[in-house]
Amino acid sequence: VDLSAIERQKNEALSNSGNYEEVPEGGYIGRIEKMELGSTKDGRPMFRVMMRLVDGVTESTQKFVNKFKKKPCIFMNKVIYGTKNDGAMIASVERFLNAMQLEDPVEFAGYNDFNDVILDCAEIAQNLEFEVEYDPNEFDSIKITDVFDI
Repeated sequence: VDLSAIERQKNEALSNSGNYEEVPEGGYIGRIEKMELGSTKDGRPMFRVMMRLVDGVTESTQKFVNKFKKKPCIFMNKVIYGTKNDGAMIASVERFLNAMQLEDPVEFAGYNDFNDVILDCAEIAQNLEFEVEYDPNEFDSIKITDVFDI
């Protein structure tokens, strides 16, 4: 093991950690890079979305996105089993998936089926861009407002 290389990498990571900027609330154009039904550390099903921002809708959000060489990402994670209100969590995921304006409406019919539906939606999303309203303080932090073919 090259301890000096590890030490250099560690110091570089520590020096870069202060340069992280939170994505501000606002309108953006993004592409879904990852969407899946994963699991929490304790094994409960969790819907996960990672969206790479490609542009801003307003001048201020556009300036934010364009100042980065590698465009920033926004995330949404929803635990959909073992919560105080699993139905509300599942409904939130259905709203998100249905806002993607795919051919068939998405309805929860069991966890195994839902996983397949999410993977199908993720595959279709590779050919789309989404206009979104992002607010990290909201229950539904990413709201799709429009969909574009790419």
